[in-house]
This record gives sequence, C-alpha cells and structure tokens, in this order.
Amino acid sequence: MIHAVLALALAATGPRLEGSVAAGAGYDSNLNHSAAGAAASGVRPVDAAFAFAGAGAGVSLDLGGSTSLFGGLRLDAERYADVADLGSTSGGVEAALVQELGSRVALVAAPSATLTWTGDPARDVVALAVRLTLRVKPIRDVALRAWAGWAERDAADPVFSSRSLRLGGSLEWSPAARTFLSAGWSETRGEEVFYRRVAGGTFGPGMGRRVDTFGSNEEAYRADALSRSVSAALEVGLGGKVHLFGSWVFRRVTSDEPTFDAHVVTAGLGVRI
Repeated sequence: MIHAVLALALAATGPRLEGSVAAGAGYDSNLNHSAAGAAASGVRPVDAAFAFAGAGAGVSLDLGGSTSLFGGLRLDAERYADVADLGSTSGGVEAALVQELGSRVALVAAPSATLTWTGDPARDVVALAVRLTLRVKPIRDVALRAWAGWAERDAADPVFSSRSLRLGGSLEWSPAARTFLSAGWSETRGEEVFYRRVAGGTFGPGMGRRVDTFGSNEEAYRADALSRSVSAALEVGLGGKVHLFGSWVFRRVTSDEPTFDAHVVTAGLGVRI
C-alpha cells in the first residue's frame, strides 16, 4: 500500500500551494434549542449575533490522469455576543481525494479531524468526520451535488458528545464570472443537546449537566433527534482574489424532546490565495 501511494506521488505533477482566509458576522435565532413557546422545557429562545474568522492552507497534487489529492490545515474562531460559553477556537486537518469520472462527473472523499476549545471546558471536543460527495455538471455553469457523511464528536463532558449520519444535496449556478448562487438541503440523524429549566438545584430524569450558559439555572442533556435543513448562499467576486459571501440556513429538529426551529444568517469577506 505504501509503495502504491509513493508511486502516485512520484507520478504527480508539482504540488500547488493553496490557502484562504475569511471573516464575517452572523445571527442565530435559537442558540439554546428552545421549542416554540417554551411550554415543554420552560426555556425561552436565546438569540445572539456572532463574529467569526478562519484560515486554511494546504497542498494540492495532481496524481496523474483524472485523480487529485488535497491535504491541509485549518484554524477557525467564533465569538457570540453575551454568550461566552459558546465561543470557540478550533484547529484541524482536512483532506480531499477527487476522482474525475468523465468530463462531467466526479467523486470526492473528504475526511477531517478537528480539536475545538470553547468558553466552557465541558464543551471542548475532538471531532472526526468523513464525507463522500458525487458532483455532476450537466452544463458548464451548473453543478449538482449529493453527499453522505458521518461525524463523531467526543466532548470533555459526554452530554456534549454525539454521533450522526448526514445526507444532503445542493444546486449551484454561476450566472456570471466569479459569482455563485446555491441552494441546498440536508438531513441529520443523531443526537442533539437540549436544555430545560431546573428548580431547587435538582435535575430532571436522564443524564444531564447543570449550566448557566444562557443566564439561568438549566440542565443540558442529549437525546436522539432528526434534523432537517434548507439553505441558500451567494458569493460575489470583487476583483483579484477577494470575494463577498452570505448565507441563510433554516433548521428544524424533531425528537421525543421539544421540537425547535432555528435560523442562521451569515455574511463576510474572503480571500483565496
């Protein structure tokens, strides 16, 4: 196996360095995963603005013919207004193996590993993930993608750990040079963190952790859930390697626990190197 990998690397054309940086701000309508009306949990939705920044760098290799490989590092940070526990800094490694299956079809396998530190040490997490994507370009300016993925999050406190399976798809259209519009959907089956008010310092049934992340005495606990989301995104080149981007995501989570909805909107500025 090692000899085969070395042979591919030796057959490849010279490596290409790639990198990107981005920063922006956003808004989340339901940070604490509260059900509408909060009748079941006694917890009202908490919304907040947030700021984010990230950078990535790596090397791309053409392994001959229709195969290419990318490997790189990422560093990201996110901070929420008035919700310090959810602020995070993460570093990780990522890779992507691309196999072209003709002029219009490609298969992409993308594993990643990330270590995240948060404002609440109980939420610090090691995450492993892999995604397999099928990309089809029926015409030059349109790309269709369907993907399946698996993720596992191992947190310092098991309440914030999870395993999940995801399916999704997207449609991307480039109406002009360096301009991209996309719409997507996804479905995730796994575990979610929920919160409920606790009185007198006692916990409700099941495994939980007392938190005051959102300004009141609550219990965080996890439960099986089904999450469905739809999204839209826009990217516009500004000249050179600079671009503006924005996105909107609506997510609905259903489970035996309270069902909740959330909207997340982001906008920012990026540079590709």
